[in-house]
Amino acid sequence: MTRLLKVAGLDPPLDDASGSAAASSPSALNHDYRIGSILVELGKLKSSQVDLVLSQQQGNPRRFGDLAIALGVLAQADLELALLRQRAFVVEPLHRGEPGQDVMALLSDASPQAEVLRAVRSQLVLRWFGPEPEQRTLAIVSAQRRDGRTRVCSGLAVLLSQLDEDTLVIDADLRHPRIHEVFGLRNDVGLTTALSADSSVPSIQRVAGLDNLYVLTAGPKVQNPRELLMKRQFGLLMEALAQRFAFIVIDTPAAGEGIESLTTAVRASGCLVVARKNSSRMSDVQQLASTLTDHSVEVLGAVINNY
Repeated sequence: MTRLLKVAGLDPPLDDASGSAAASSPSALNHDYRIGSILVELGKLKSSQVDLVLSQQQGNPRRFGDLAIALGVLAQADLELALLRQRAFVVEPLHRGEPGQDVMALLSDASPQAEVLRAVRSQLVLRWFGPEPEQRTLAIVSAQRRDGRTRVCSGLAVLLSQLDEDTLVIDADLRHPRIHEVFGLRNDVGLTTALSADSSVPSIQRVAGLDNLYVLTAGPKVQNPRELLMKRQFGLLMEALAQRFAFIVIDTPAAGEGIESLTTAVRASGCLVVARKNSSRMSDVQQLASTLTDHSVEVLGAVINNY
C-alpha cells in the first residue's frame, strides 16, 4: 500500500449560570470552582486569582468568567479555551462504529501495509509526537484527490491507538468526507456541527474493538467549508482536544481544491505529505511542501501510496 520515503525531523457549559439565585446555588458554585481549576491547569490563572474572583462573587450575580475578565485577570479567549477543554473531556461517544476490512487488515501482523505504517508510526512517535499540546496533532495532506490521504490517516490512527494512548481522528475534508465510511460511523453530527453557531460540544464517536480510538467525523455538508475552518472557534477546539488526546490525526481536503488544506495544516503545526505512485506530479508535491513551509507548517516527511 505505502512506502516510506522520508520522515524527519455532558455537562452543561460551566459558565452559564445567570442571575443572583443561580450564581449562589451549590451547582453554580461547583461550576465556578471547576472552571477556575481548569484555568489554573491551563496556566491562564493563578490559584490566588481564582480565590480573588470567588471572593468577589459573594453577593454578586455576575458569572465567574465575566467577573474574572472585568477584574482584568482573564482574557476572553482564555475563558473560551477553558470551556472547550471541559466539553472535550466530558463528551461521550454517540455510537460505536464497526471498522471496514481495510482497517481491520492493519491489525494483522502479516499485513505488509501495516508493517510500512508501523515504521511511519515509529518515526513520528520518536520525532514529532510529544507531551506538549502543539506536538499532539498531525495533518495528513496531499496535492490532489485520490492520493490516499484517508487510507494513510485511518491506518496510522489505528496503529497509534494500539500504543494504549487515546487517539483521535478528525475528518476535516468537509467537501468529500470519507472517514465515517472507513470506520462505519454516523455522520449526521461532526466537525461542522461543532463549529456551527448553534453547537458547543464536539460529537466524538468511538470505534468498536479499538478502545483507544475515537473519531470526529466531518458532519453534514455545509455551503461554506472554507469560512468554517477559518473560524477562530476551530483553533480553540483544536487546543482543547490536544489537552485530551495523546495523538490527533487529521484527514484534510486536497490542496488543489482550495485553501482548507493549508488552514487545517497550520492548526496542526506538523504534517505528513501523501503522494500516489505513477499519479502525483512531483512539481505539485514540491509546491505543496514549499507552501506549507512558508506558512510555518513543519513538513515531517512523505509517504508514497501504491494504490
